[in-house]
Amino acid sequence: MLYLFFVSDGSSPQHRTAGTIVLASVCLRILWGLVCRGHGRLASFWPGRRRALDYLRAARAGRARRHLGHNPLGAWMILGLWSLIAALGVTGWMMRMDAFWGDEWLQDLHAVIAYGLMAATGLHIAGVITMSRLHRGKPGSRDDHRPQAPAGRPRRRMSKPAGRRGSCAGPG
Repeated sequence: MLYLFFVSDGSSPQHRTAGTIVLASVCLRILWGLVCRGHGRLASFWPGRRRALDYLRAARAGRARRHLGHNPLGAWMILGLWSLIAALGVTGWMMRMDAFWGDEWLQDLHAVIAYGLMAATGLHIAGVITMSRLHRGKPGSRDDHRPQAPAGRPRRRMSKPAGRRGSCAGPG
C-alpha cells in the first residue's frame, strides 16, 4: 500500500498490478472470514454501534475489556479500511474504462480516497498502540505475545497444533 501511495506512478503497470494485489488480498480476507471459525470469523467481531460506544466509554475511563481478536472500535476501522480499499480498486478500474478515460473528477476522487486511506491507516496504527499501552501489565495482557483467553474463560488445552485444528483465526 505504501508503494502505491509514495513510489509508483499512478498510470504505470506496476501501480495497477499492486492495486489489484491489494484489492484481491482484501477480497480473500473477507472470504476467509466467511468460512473460518474462531476470532478470524467476520461474525465474531461484527461491530454494533452500541458495542463500539460502550467500548469507547470504557477505554476513555481506562476500563476497556481486552479482546482476543478485534475490539469493537477496531472492527469498525477494519470495515472502513476494507471499504476504502474497495473504493480505490473500483475508481482505479473505472479510470481505465473508455467511458471515464481522462475524467479529472474520477482521478481527484481516487486521490481523495487514497489520502483518506492513509489517514485511516495512521489512525488504526495509533489505536493499536494506544490499546496495547492501555492493556500492558494487566492480568491476561499480551505482553508475552501469545493469544490469551478472555478474562473469566478458562484456556482450552489443544490436542493438535492450531494450524491443524481447522480454525482460521489469525490476522485481521
